Amino acid sequence: MTLSAGLASLREQFLTNFPILSAGSVVASLPVIVLFVFMRRQHIAGIAFTGSKG
Repeated sequence: MTLSAGLASLREQFLTNFPILSAGSVVASLPVIVLFVFMRRQHIAGIAFTGSKG
């Protein structure tokens, strides 16, 4: 009986909770995406303002 309780506790220790990992990846990715869109607009506006052709 002791062996099966120990194995059960080890099995639960290494389980992966995919919904929480997915939520964390979305929360971590959103600021990066927002910053990318904002900086891209600033970059394009800067190129249009300087009039450089490329």
